[in-house]
Amino acid sequence: MAPYLSIGHSAILHDPEIYLDPDRFLPERFLRHREDHGESVFELDLDIMDPTTVAFGFGRRICPGRRFAYESLWLTITSILAVFDISMSLDEQGDPIIPSSEYTES
Repeated sequence: MAPYLSIGHSAILHDPEIYLDPDRFLPERFLRHREDHGESVFELDLDIMDPTTVAFGFGRRICPGRRFAYESLWLTITSILAVFDISMSLDEQGDPIIPSSEYTES
């Protein structure tokens, strides 16, 4: 039987030393804020580990379909944005209804 090495993906992706408050959904954790000529600019923070390096595996056992997954996701998102008019719902007065950003535990 060949040797088997298991990587603790969940432990790595939920390490508070790598990701601040790892149990919360915070996509902005991967962005860096800076001021550029008085304007707020957000850019990708390359100091934070990219989670895809863990999610798709390592070395010669890396997922061969990862590029297909990226391209499929890109095509899906661009198709949706090209075909549908995505906007907020309007109330009776024609004002946009801003959805709550609060989540509940299930």
